Amino acid sequence: MLVLAAFTAVLGSLVVERSHEHYRNARDGFRELERRLGILDQGLGLLTTPGMRGEKHPLAAQGGGGFELPKVYRAVQLLLVCLALFDVVAAVMIWPE
Repeated sequence: MLVLAAFTAVLGSLVVERSHEHYRNARDGFRELERRLGILDQGLGLLTTPGMRGEKHPLAAQGGGGFELPKVYRAVQLLLVCLALFDVVAAVMIWPE
């Protein structure tokens, strides 16, 4: 059961990465369309994230010593990989000798 949970966590991490690739491709396509239409010059572009708006996270903006929180997709991937490692370690520990 723990091995299946580890596999599911790894698969979930890969899905998150692929989904983020799709997001980046869509974002870049919209940016190119906005550029061609001159929308960016008018300040009317779709700025969906703080990074696209040129903003920093509040902690980094308050002089957090260069500290930046990870991107959401990276934090989710890290969580899933940690869960997978925990599952593998637990499976090894309880495996009958």
